[in-house]
Amino acid sequence: MDNRLTKREVARDTARALALVDRVGLVTVTERGASRWDITPHRQTRASRLQDLPGYAPPAATPPPWPRRGIGPRRTTAVAARILDEQRGDH
Repeated sequence: MDNRLTKREVARDTARALALVDRVGLVTVTERGASRWDITPHRQTRASRLQDLPGYAPPAATPPPWPRRGIGPRRTTAVAARILDEQRGDH
């Protein structure tokens, strides 16, 4: 199958040109007999599929800073050691 179209054919019958792209994957467009452009189907990446989902929010350009101190209750070294001992168990 011929996958070459002239610039005029693409301009006059775009639907046929796009259908050909869907069928063969790559169509070369010529102008005055010389190959000038290639038309290929769009290949979606994982990122672009996610961006198409409703509710997608892009990451912030400047993320907020990390908190200066840890979140949660502050514990002494002795209390932390006792909690770790309880978690380790007798094994």
